[in-house]
Amino acid sequence: EILNDDALATWKEWIEKDRSASALARTLPDDPDLRLYIKNGYQAREGEEGINYYNEAGIIETRYGTYALAVFMSGNVDWPGTGPIGRISEIVYAYFILTHGGAIAE
Repeated sequence: EILNDDALATWKEWIEKDRSASALARTLPDDPDLRLYIKNGYQAREGEEGINYYNEAGIIETRYGTYALAVFMSGNVDWPGTGPIGRISEIVYAYFILTHGGAIAE
């Protein structure tokens, strides 16, 4: 056992995100059963490298089960460029729900 129940609960408290604070979460449905444990990181272009980096990784708990998703981006000229992360999150969520017995509202 790597984390006992108390340590896991503490870790989840630290990284539980409000929907507005995460590109992975912003595009997901407003569902009270969703729990979002997400960590993001970024570095704006600077110096000689001139590349934007924006990353989010998280655990998404749904009524149909739990999945993990990580998206790492670099080189997006639109800072912070979170649109692709949100779209990827929508696609993965829909696939997960549909393959685990749920339905997606139109």
